[in-house]
Amino acid sequence: MMAPESLWRPGETYTVPPGGHKCSTHPSQRRGKMKAYTRYLPVLFIILFIWPSLALALATKEVAVDALWFASRGKEVMGGTSQVIVEVEPNPRQGIRVGFFEEVAGGSGPSWRAAGWMASVLSSQLLGVDLTHYKISFDVGGRIDGPSAGGLMTAALTAAFLGDQVKPEVSMTGIINPDGTIGPVGGIPQKLEGAAKRGKKLILIPYGQRFSMDQRLKKLVDVVERGKSLGVEVREVSDISQAYQLLTGKPLPQARPANDQPPEIPGAVQAKIRNRTQVLFSKYRELISKVKMAGQLPPELGQIVTQAESAYSLAQDAAAQGLFTVAYDRMFTAVLMAQAALVATDIIQTAQSGGGQALQNYFDSLKAVRGKLDAFLNRLDMETPRTLSDVAALSEAYGLTIQAWGSILLGEIREGEMEKLLKQAQEKAEKRRGSAPRGTTQTRRPQLGIQVSDSPYGVMVNQVAPGSPAERAGLLAGDIILQYNGIPVMDTATLLQLVSATQPGEFINLLVSRGGMQLFLTAMLESGPPPPPPPQTPASEQEWERIGQKLYEAAFFYKMADLLHTLAEDRLLIGLGFSGTPAPAVEVIDKAARLFQTTAEAGMNYLDSIVLQNQAEEAGLTLSAYRWAFMSKDPSYALAYATYLALGAGISASPYARLGASMALYYGTASLITKYYSLGAEIGKGGRVQKVRFEKALINMLERAFRNARDGINLAREAGIEPIFSAFFYEAAKFLREQDLEGKLSALAYLWYATAEARMLAFLGGGLRLERPLPVQQPAPQPGQPSSPPPGGSEAPKSQKSL
Repeated sequence: MMAPESLWRPGETYTVPPGGHKCSTHPSQRRGKMKAYTRYLPVLFIILFIWPSLALALATKEVAVDALWFASRGKEVMGGTSQVIVEVEPNPRQGIRVGFFEEVAGGSGPSWRAAGWMASVLSSQLLGVDLTHYKISFDVGGRIDGPSAGGLMTAALTAAFLGDQVKPEVSMTGIINPDGTIGPVGGIPQKLEGAAKRGKKLILIPYGQRFSMDQRLKKLVDVVERGKSLGVEVREVSDISQAYQLLTGKPLPQARPANDQPPEIPGAVQAKIRNRTQVLFSKYRELISKVKMAGQLPPELGQIVTQAESAYSLAQDAAAQGLFTVAYDRMFTAVLMAQAALVATDIIQTAQSGGGQALQNYFDSLKAVRGKLDAFLNRLDMETPRTLSDVAALSEAYGLTIQAWGSILLGEIREGEMEKLLKQAQEKAEKRRGSAPRGTTQTRRPQLGIQVSDSPYGVMVNQVAPGSPAERAGLLAGDIILQYNGIPVMDTATLLQLVSATQPGEFINLLVSRGGMQLFLTAMLESGPPPPPPPQTPASEQEWERIGQKLYEAAFFYKMADLLHTLAEDRLLIGLGFSGTPAPAVEVIDKAARLFQTTAEAGMNYLDSIVLQNQAEEAGLTLSAYRWAFMSKDPSYALAYATYLALGAGISASPYARLGASMALYYGTASLITKYYSLGAEIGKGGRVQKVRFEKALINMLERAFRNARDGINLAREAGIEPIFSAFFYEAAKFLREQDLEGKLSALAYLWYATAEARMLAFLGGGLRLERPLPVQQPAPQPGQPSSPPPGGSEAPKSQKSL
């Protein structure tokens, strides 16, 4: 808007900043110039107001697909389709934005949203895309939930990035796995009926599902023949690459390595792994010997020991063949199982010999792992990765440490529940007994604090309770008690009678044999707790059983935290110090960490909704209560849930910590979803998988997973990175593939992790180059925002160590 002429002073001039010029401000001259300027106002309006929206519209890519579904209403089973619009547009705000839009409130469930996040992660890895540069949306019509459209969503999102379109006459069903393979789903015959009504001519299904269960007929049918009767062609596909070609008519551009060399672990790393394996061998022998000294074990503990011995045997075979990565992996399982058995025997013996105070001392000793973890986290915080190989080692060590903290959190939860139940049980017991007569006191038993058994030479000490009179006197496990106050001790019954006849606070003299020598030891007996009242009713027995279960689980989680801490230390020892591509800026790591954490947490909710919730309802339990039962059934779920808890608690703010823990959680939940939902694993005695519904699909997924992992490792190496742990998991998977179904499923999980870690390192190192560029352009940062550092960093480390 022009100023009034009265404000202008004729003939006055003013000076503009340097580089400008003097101009007259005479009204007649100004009016002439303003008329000339006004002819440019339409152009200026277009530049300022229309062009940004037009440019954004041109850069936005949209792909429409029809997701297939089936549903049941009473006895009626039907299939149908729901249109999904997948949209990608530039995101100048530089943050991860994945949105889900619905036409009705609650139209998309948690499984659907988790599948969208997984599709986003996989498309990012396939194409080498930094998702912080884009806004992604999934717009669905009607109501839909479940993971079976995961493959279709991934293909549609990838097409949007590439500027391709999905053919309107084609659709697919199948979950998406972390390495791009397509997993089995249910309801295919009914989905074909819905697709035919929508006018589809080609439907893609997961490999190995030609014969699928008809939910209406309750029997297997040939879906290829069923499709022909409906005028629909049905094809099996193994992975996203095959599906993309058929859905769009165009090949999926991929980053392929120049060679197909089998992954090898450097000799220096092999030597370190061999040394750490020997440490685990020694640890296992120590643990299992203590377990066997406890004598006859209950059947449940016997099964755990059998699993430990099986893993130990496999580790010995692998070590004999020079496969130390495999031996190391199996020894972790062997040590974990042996520790689980020993925890049970420790608790029983400590409670019998030392009572409540001894148990408290035992738990206090287990909690010492907290201090070790605090110190190790401080050490990790001081590490500065110089190369991308260092980034992998540091993230792995952080991830295991976060898992260890999560295990402690689980132990604390169980311990708190145990104490609450114990208090309630004691109050009920007092009410059942009634008040004791006035002037009477309960007799308190004398206690020495040992667990013993008969031996040919006398009474052998199997265990000494921490903080007990026996420990203070110097008694050790393995000692043979020969005399008690000068009286020969022939068997455990004699020793028990002598201890019972001694008053608390009295000193006793013991003659013991140790290593061929005889020693005199002096101890003062303590007053133990009064014997618990015998259960009065079946309900009381159940209460004590529940208390014992929680007590065991709390102790086990503390022990598992200690073992995870050991593995975290090994990761640093094995993986740090390799030369190669420089580490990127920490902001780059933070972006990857945020993406994986969001996706991993969605995956955990996804697992709960499609696997645990259904099983909990069948068992008549709440999800929270059933979760603990599921942890007992599958330790890998316990590890995943521990990681989930620790991430939510914010144990560490380091991006490396969040990246390592989030990747472990993401691939842990993905493998559990595949195991229980997609493949339909059935658990037999001993807690191992005895059957899967789609074994053909499992074998196919394994074959594809080996190829994908090998490609990822070679891409990383061509980018100047040594993916130590990806090669480690690849080597272990080769051995596990030849084992039982449990081993094959473990191999699949290892391969997925190996692929993801290797491809992420290759991307950060600039090693992912597609055959054709992305048409959706990455926007420049807004003013005041830092630009993203280039993958691979910009400054070489000053000193590097080659191994």
